[in-house]
Amino acid sequence: MLRHVVMLKFRSDAKTTAIAEYKRELRSLPSEIPGLRSFYFGSNVGSGSEGLGGEFGGNYDFVVISDLDDLDAYQIYANHPAHAELNRLYVRPIIQNRVAIQTFTEESEGVFPVN
Repeated sequence: MLRHVVMLKFRSDAKTTAIAEYKRELRSLPSEIPGLRSFYFGSNVGSGSEGLGGEFGGNYDFVVISDLDDLDAYQIYANHPAHAELNRLYVRPIIQNRVAIQTFTEESEGVFPVN
């Protein structure tokens, strides 16, 4: 399985209503994309970087985590018209920055049991 993680930093002038519209539209994406096994998104709770003194640029505002069957399924997801439309209409107008990573969950470098 392939895990695709995207973090977004919203523009300081992004309207709350525009962010809410994006989140609403995100909910419909999983039903339109084949090969998507799990789909999670959520907002930063506002903690975590205070102890670092801001030296790393602070936290991002939002995360989307998608689990897909394989690399082919990711390519379908990434190039799917519904995904492209969501990005064009709802993401591009509100984001300042985006970072992403794709990793195979079977090849994890660090999954350890926690007591």
